[in-house]
Parts: sequence; C-alpha cells; structure tokens
Amino acid sequence: MKKLRGEMERDGNFQGGNSPNFSSCWILTESQEFIRRTFSFLPAKTLGICSGVCKAWYAEVKRVLHHREEIGWATFGRIEAEEVSHGNEDQLGPFGAHLNACLKTLGSLPRHAIVFSECLSLDEFQEGTDFGREEANSSGTRKTLQKSLEAVRSKLPVESSVVFVHSDGTMGCKPDLSPAGETEGSWGTACVLLPNMDGVTVECQRHYRNKLTRSEMEAYVARHGMPADTKCVLVFSSGGPQRGGRFLELLQHGFQEEFGTMPVIAGGIARNVGMVDQTRTNETGTNSKKLPSCLTVTFSGPNVRAASVVLDNSVTARDKARSKFQELKKLGLPGKHSLAFLFSCVGRGRHFYQAEDVESGAFHEVFPDTPLVGFFGGGEYGCDNFTLGRSVQESADRDSADLRHRNALKKLQNLEKSFTCVVCLLSFG
Repeated sequence: MKKLRGEMERDGNFQGGNSPNFSSCWILTESQEFIRRTFSFLPAKTLGICSGVCKAWYAEVKRVLHHREEIGWATFGRIEAEEVSHGNEDQLGPFGAHLNACLKTLGSLPRHAIVFSECLSLDEFQEGTDFGREEANSSGTRKTLQKSLEAVRSKLPVESSVVFVHSDGTMGCKPDLSPAGETEGSWGTACVLLPNMDGVTVECQRHYRNKLTRSEMEAYVARHGMPADTKCVLVFSSGGPQRGGRFLELLQHGFQEEFGTMPVIAGGIARNVGMVDQTRTNETGTNSKKLPSCLTVTFSGPNVRAASVVLDNSVTARDKARSKFQELKKLGLPGKHSLAFLFSCVGRGRHFYQAEDVESGAFHEVFPDTPLVGFFGGGEYGCDNFTLGRSVQESADRDSADLRHRNALKKLQNLEKSFTCVVCLLSFG
C-alpha cells in the first residue's frame, strides 16, 4: 500500500490536502464484490495489468477470464487500403493498428491467432512495396516470414500460437461485422483470435514433406493431436497441389479407419505458410531450416459443430452464392459464437463476378452475426459436408435410403478443388 501511494504521489495524481483516505482504498481493494463488479467491465488487456497488483486481484482476473470466450478479429481490407496512406509507426503498419485496437477492447485472452496476409515482409506491411517477393530464395523467405510471425506474436499473450498464411488476396470483416472488402493486390491482412473455450480444443501442427507418408499420417491421426471427436481440420499448404493432395487423402483415410468419422476438411494453397507455437513446452521443429509443407488447425470437442459448402464455377452471381449459403443456414448452426472461413480461387473475385465482394458479401447477408475471414489461393480444399460430426455410417443411413448413394458417401471425398470457393462454418456451442 505504501508503494502504491508513493507511486501515485510521484505521478502527481494525489498531493497534499487532495490525498484520499488510503485506508478506504485498502478496503475497496480487498472487497470481493467491488473487484468482481469492476473487473466484469474491463477488457482482457487491462485485466492483465490488474493481475500484477496483488494475489487477490490475480485470482479474480483468472476467474473472470476463464468464463470469457469472445472471439476477436482484425482486418485491413480493401476499403481501408483505399482510404489510408501507407506508412505507420507500428511495425505491422495499418494492420498492426487495427490489431492493437482489437486487442485493446477484446474481453477474452487470445490463445491462437490465424493470419491471412498478402504481405510477407515487415516492409510490405509498412509500405506496401513488392520488395523481395519474387526474388527471395527459400532461406530468405523463411527468415522474412519468421520476422512477420514474431511481430504478430509479440502482441499476444506469452502462451499463444500464430498461424501465418501468405496468400494472393484476403477477405475479412470490420468490428461491426460488415465486410471490410476483399483485397486482391491491395496488401490486405485478415486475422482471427481464438480464446480458450469450454468443450473446444484447438490444435495447430506443422507437417513437412518427408513425413507425409501413410504410416506417419495414420499414427498422427491416432495418437498425435487429432482426437476421435475432431469436427474440423483446416489445411494450409504451399508449393502446389502435389503437396496437399496426398496429405488430404491420408488425412481422410486416417479418420475413417481409426474413428469411422468424416470431419470437415477445408483450406487452400498459399504462397508460403509458417507457424510459431508457444502453447507447448516441448515443441519440435521450431528451428527447422525449412518452411513446412502444410499447416493444420484442428477443432475438436463436444461443443464444436462444423459444416462446409463448395461454390463451383456454375455460381456466377451474388444470388447464386446466396442460395448456396442458405444450404448452410438450413443446418441450424447458431450465428452467434460462431466463425466462418472462406477459401476462394485467385481466378474468382472481382474479375470473375465483375463486381466487388460478391462471395463475402453474400455470406454476410445470410449470416450477419458471424465473423468471416479467408484468402484467395492457388487451389482450394473441401467438399459439401453436412455430417455435423456424425459417423460415416450414421450419416450415410440418415442422408439416403438408396444403397448406391449410401456406399458413395462412405468413400473418400475428392477434396482438391480449382476455380471454386469453399466456405467452412464453425459453431462453438
């Protein structure tokens, strides 16, 4: 208490006759009801500062944050890119300012960040230049991406993971959930922040090309982080479809053979992918001199429900896209406390539709309460999957009375797509 008073007097907040009765302050500080009611209004970042005051405050901060499960998002989209001049004091440029604003008001403590960005280097975040994009060798790319990864991670709590996908374009939403504008060549970035949630487990993993064998994948699915109640796996690969195709086949086979399930698998092919994970104390592969071939983000647990839908090349207008998203709506997944990912071909977007924000805009019309993030890539992964976590046998029996159709549902799906848009919808209870 003496230390607190001394600091306040040095700052000039309370001096002389204006000094309050500190015994009263002590009573308020120790009052559980006062602490509980006050802390309930504070964002997570402010609570983090409060937790260092005393043991009583630390315990209450821990209790408050445990019950908060707010999902956060930050986007620097086309609309902002057209209005804001490049150059920013933050090392992540305008996107960094948006991320700071999100973290300042976010009620929960983020544990996982998934970032989609057209920017690879910090120079690109700050200035929007094309420096080193094509000319950089693999070693330079790895080091450049690592610096951007660390810049994002430095803004998050110590025990957190960051998945970084360097792409050809992005889409996301503003804080009020309105579309931020799809970016294609506008140096956009979209990020989603996931807290710890009851009944939800989020697991991020790297995969290297020399480990993409059938035996390795079956062992991984069975024992290394993909439990039987896995509802969704996001897959981000680089280097072309030859790296992702075999991986997807083994992934499906592993789930069907081990658990008899068919979780939603969705994602796409990006320029580069990288990850830093400080949620594990014994993480391996962090100091590898190679970038991973694939990253996976797994969602499992009793409170997770997932579904996906594909917009193929027959979907050429906003009303057709809206109709496809209505198929997801009919499943009855709640719009609030949910999250959507959109993975679209680089050949689609405004040049394909001859209009801006068709796919992301149509989604927001159908799901106005659900945040959406995603990217444009060189290929997409996914299929129409409305199983909602049911087993393959149960889904086949429920969805069709025709024997031929039931047998077809039990076969491995073709998840490699081109010139499509894949949307994955996740609900967390």
